[in-house]
Amino acid sequence: MDQKYYGLTLLFIINLINYLDRLSIASVLSKIKEYFVLTSLEGGLLSTCFLVGYMLTAPVFGYLGDKYSRKWIMIGGIIFWSVVAFLGSVIPAGEQYKLLFFLNRVLVGVGEASYSTIAPTIIADLFEPHQRKIMLSIFYFAIPIGTGLGYVMGNLALTLGDWRWILRITPCIGIISTIMLMFLDEPERGRTDGAVCQSNESSVIADLKYLARIPSYVWSTIGFTCCLFAVGALSWWAIEYMGIAVGGPDGEKAKAYEKTATLIFGVIICVAGLVGVIIGTSSAQYLRRFDGRADPLVCAAGIFVAVPLVLFGLILARGHTGWSWFLMFAGITALSTNWAVVSDMLISVTVPNKRAFATAIQILISHVFGDATSPFIVGAIRDKLEVAMKPDDKAEYLAFMYSLLSTLVILFFGCLAFFNSSRYFVNDVQVCKETCTTLTANTSTDQQSLSQLA
Repeated sequence: MDQKYYGLTLLFIINLINYLDRLSIASVLSKIKEYFVLTSLEGGLLSTCFLVGYMLTAPVFGYLGDKYSRKWIMIGGIIFWSVVAFLGSVIPAGEQYKLLFFLNRVLVGVGEASYSTIAPTIIADLFEPHQRKIMLSIFYFAIPIGTGLGYVMGNLALTLGDWRWILRITPCIGIISTIMLMFLDEPERGRTDGAVCQSNESSVIADLKYLARIPSYVWSTIGFTCCLFAVGALSWWAIEYMGIAVGGPDGEKAKAYEKTATLIFGVIICVAGLVGVIIGTSSAQYLRRFDGRADPLVCAAGIFVAVPLVLFGLILARGHTGWSWFLMFAGITALSTNWAVVSDMLISVTVPNKRAFATAIQILISHVFGDATSPFIVGAIRDKLEVAMKPDDKAEYLAFMYSLLSTLVILFFGCLAFFNSSRYFVNDVQVCKETCTTLTANTSTDQQSLSQLA
């Protein structure tokens, strides 16, 4: 197989495993809460713990990825993640061990950060610019497929009678993928952009100043953060919410429906994500022929359409469950349109030897203020509203619904941020192309000088 397609296939598989592991926890959240005796707030904190390790170490791996071998950084990180993820399955039950499980999720996040910051930059160096958007969309298909399989695996684990199986299967696949990754030839930075760059020798402060001077990057990061805030909360709490909405005050009926909801939501995430990525990528690629601002405008449109769909999907959950699932499917499809497009926007406006760091900073910001905090915030709002509404017999359901609806306000601001990004995107792409030309000229001059000295 051609090295570039071998690399894309392998990176896709590893990305799929990462998201499968990440979201499978949400699919069995009620069982984990029972196992470690967690409150709703602590259940949301589980997601936050994973993302703390993920987002805080992402800039470190991104910075190293612009300086050293990206392949070997990924190999070390995946091995670390596989071992730590498996160890999470042997932690004993009981409230006294919950802190140990929280720490385990932090370390799993550290391992995954080593991969997510670097993989898109390798794809950018494997394929020509006119192929890049399509190949990145294929890479990001792993998000909905992995997420959907995570929920399916959660359903399988419940069938087997032990939720911990979700932490035992994926590490084995991770180790096999690591062995295969050793046979990938790492491409030169900037090769497909016609600007083969040396390793990044600038300081962290200099790189941050460089990124801050790219307004479309800044605004798209803000927009993506708002999107992740809502997606993170919905992904984490949707299963339990649908169980309460359908089961009503009968706790046993609610838990029984959660198993069905896990399978339905997994299929929805998988199919809606695939359709959304295809729509987003194809729309941006087609519309770019007529308007250079197509990428950020497609992202803005996706969020704008998603807000009313998710709104009515949550409201109709009790009494109109079929319509609720359909609207949630449509809303998640709309939100998924920006996954590959945002990554391609980043690559289009940053020079090759700063892309891993740019990706890492976007990951840090979007997770700190996005899906790292939203499950925790929604869980806290739910707890407070539930106490305030009692003794109303609908308090649990209404408090849950209002807490999830609060995320739609953040989505609206995300739409505005992408619209603002469109004002600067065309100019930032042009500036990046000119910088790449300068880098190529400097590299050629340096090589000639070395030849003369030799």
